[in-house]
Amino acid sequence: MYHFLLNPRAFRAILAGTKTTEVRVSTEEEPFRYEDILSGDVLCFENTETGEQLSAVVCSTHHYPDSETLLQHEDITITMSSTNDPVIGAERLRSFPGYREGMLKNGVWAIRLRDPKLL
Repeated sequence: MYHFLLNPRAFRAILAGTKTTEVRVSTEEEPFRYEDILSGDVLCFENTETGEQLSAVVCSTHHYPDSETLLQHEDITITMSSTNDPVIGAERLRSFPGYREGMLKNGVWAIRLRDPKLL
């Protein structure tokens, strides 16, 4: 099981089943080999405000060179919990700490999830 922190809006959206794809970038501050995550693995997400935790099963992972390409291929309505506009979504992804630089170096991962449940 892999453990990640998640902002409250994204946490609620995954738990509700409206966000079924989590987007992640390996950064200098938080290096992680997302290519190691496989279908069937379980991810644990912790809400950064409440400490609540949920688990979800990985369906698949997809690597993209940047946020624009990811949002051209992934359904934004199940990828972003903050907007349905791909231009705004790509910029928001780049605004996360270390994501702009991390995408240039490592690309970005779309992790498709199923069966979210509170722990």
